[in-house]
This record gives sequence, structure tokens and C-alpha cells, in this order.
Amino acid sequence: MKTRIMLTALMASTLMLVGCSDDDDAPAPQYSYVRVLHASADAPNVDVLVDNQAVLSNVAYQQGSNYLQVLPGTRTLALRVNGTSTIALSEDVMLSANGYYSVIAQNDVASLELAVMEDTARVGNDMTDVTVVHASTGAGNVDVYVTAPNVALPSSASLADVPLAATATLSVAPGDYQVRLTAPGSTTLAYDSGTLG
Repeated sequence: MKTRIMLTALMASTLMLVGCSDDDDAPAPQYSYVRVLHASADAPNVDVLVDNQAVLSNVAYQQGSNYLQVLPGTRTLALRVNGTSTIALSEDVMLSANGYYSVIAQNDVASLELAVMEDTARVGNDMTDVTVVHASTGAGNVDVYVTAPNVALPSSASLADVPLAATATLSVAPGDYQVRLTAPGSTTLAYDSGTLG
């Protein structure tokens, strides 16, 4: 199973926070799984904190993580300006045991927010899940095309007229794909992912 977030760049930079127990008789701990995407174009690089502990460092715009393993329950997720003690945003998020979540830092700095998407139902569904996040505050609505690589754009978009701050997920059969964005009704490309597999 493959799950992707698309913005104007693919996910990069991974780090996993893992807890271990030395007690063999103790029950296996349960975890929640969280991935983070920096989608605020005018925000500086940030460190991502979970309950005041850095789990990602120096994350730049358009970078994100794979799923991080964290304890379930109410967790405080925060963005700290890299190299400083300044907290740009902090929010409590309820995470279920064995739940999967995507957390997207979006909008311009002046209105920065965390959007939380629950991914649990899509994990392990034997499909490739392409999640599209429209976080470019300088762009209007977009049409999204998810196709086989290097084919002509079809007559209708996979997702049409997607507004700013919208997220949507398409489940497609495993394989290679290409994600392209245009202005609504246009065939002029605003973004081209190239071949993804």
C-alpha cells in the first residue's frame, strides 16, 4: 500500500519516534501514526514538536514526513521556528490508538493553521492513495488530473475546481501515475509531478 501527499513537491525527509520497553512481560504499547506536511509558502523552516519534544527538525516549505509513531491521546503538536525558541503555532490534537493522521501546516503565516486529516480507513486498503493538498495562497482554484504517466490530459479532471485549503484523496490501483494541475478549464500546466511509482 502506498499513500502520498501531493502539493507542489513530494514528501521528503523522514524520522521515526519509537518507544521501546525492556519488560518482555509488558503488553505491547499502542501507537498513533502522524505525518506532517509544511505547506505554508511564506513560513520559515520549522521544527515539529509533539508534547514539547522535537520529532522533525528544519522542515522547509513543501517538505513532509512519513508516518511518525506517537502515543495516542491528546497530544500537543507545535511548530517552532527552526533555530529559535519561537513557537509559531501550537494545537492540541486527539489521536486514537492505531489511528493514522496527516497534519498539514497551511495558509500564510498571518493565518497559519493545522489541518488534520484522518487516514485510518485508507491505510492497508490495497490501493494507492493520492492525497492532493491545495495550499498555494497565490493560486486560484485548480483542476487536478491523476493519470498514467505521459498521456494527454483527459477531457475531464480527476478533481475539478479545487479551492484553496482543500484536501482530497483519490484511491487508484497500484501502479505508476502522474499528477498535473491546471487552472479550472485550462490545459496549461501549473504543476507536473512527473512519473510517480
